[in-house]
Amino acid sequence: MDYQIFFDEDGELNIEIADEQQGFKRWLLEDMRQHDNIIRSVITAIENQTDYQYQSRQFKFRLQQQEATLAPVSDAMLNEEAEHLGYQATSDEFGCGGEDLLPLLEDWLTHK
Repeated sequence: MDYQIFFDEDGELNIEIADEQQGFKRWLLEDMRQHDNIIRSVITAIENQTDYQYQSRQFKFRLQQQEATLAPVSDAMLNEEAEHLGYQATSDEFGCGGEDLLPLLEDWLTHK
């Protein structure tokens, strides 16, 4: 997974990431910004190769057999939130391997 974590002109933590992984960007920036403990739990689950599930305000996160997936909780809510924040909404699931997600999560915590 290619990404870059940086601080924007307002001093806020931000991520550049491929279009097909925008769900992970939204999940981190909007739902997980204040939930480092959950990110640490996901990291531990990946490292221990255990399954993990968590439902945030906008997404259902699932790590199963070392595959991470994000799915919108509600398409209607997702569309409204996305329009308000200037994103293009989608009802598609986002997914990647746990080994691909691990560096992003570790870097995210390091930059905070």
